Amino acid sequence: MHDLMTASQPRRREGAPLALTALTTAVVTTAAGFLIGGRWALPALNALAVYPVYIGLIMRGRMRQALVLALLWALFLSQAVIVATYFFPERAETVIWRAEEYRNEMFDWVATGGGAESSPSQFIPMQLRDFAVFSVVCFLTVGLGGLVMGAMLLNYMNFYVGSLVLGAQRPVATLLLAWQPYALVRVAAYILVACALTELAVALLRRRRLPRRVKSWMALGVAGIFIDILVKSAIAPLWSRLLSWASGL
Repeated sequence: MHDLMTASQPRRREGAPLALTALTTAVVTTAAGFLIGGRWALPALNALAVYPVYIGLIMRGRMRQALVLALLWALFLSQAVIVATYFFPERAETVIWRAEEYRNEMFDWVATGGGAESSPSQFIPMQLRDFAVFSVVCFLTVGLGGLVMGAMLLNYMNFYVGSLVLGAQRPVATLLLAWQPYALVRVAAYILVACALTELAVALLRRRRLPRRVKSWMALGVAGIFIDILVKSAIAPLWSRLLSWASGL
């Protein structure tokens, strides 16, 4: 028992700075992006603030810590954008890329159950295209472009969540349901792939041996993309009805 407790202490010491970095960069850059304005400022700031720590961890071979940092960053960024959208909805609509388009599309899906979200023949090609573009950009930019794209995707998804909660009849239930479970799987899959491809790019640039975990993480990420597609195909119509009940749309 003593050995287990001793082993867990370094992990806690590592986790606290990573969490603080993720929280600080997410909150500060979201606030700065809302103040500065412009649809490109927000995701650029979101990514540029956390990238030096992220790439530094990977270059030192601390890939697991880089993964934890990226996951925490995505979590805190989501919370920051949802809160900002809830309190400043008009400003959020002007500074978040694709905000209005995505919100209207998802509101229609919640209200009717129709649209691309419930149609595999429509969403599968789009999701595979987005994943392919993300992967190429992430590799070619040694992870930075992946963080920018990830911030863009998270921001407009969280704008929809904040907007839905803002006018909901049951705001707590809406908040708990608004992030569909398959979308959570998708985000985790993207982050796994991003970390693997960043490590691959660094290994090639430095001409060093590629760790085995890169292949494992890449495989897990790709598997997550297909799990997302399968689960979404199965439950998206049901999920829209749950959200319709919670939100009142």
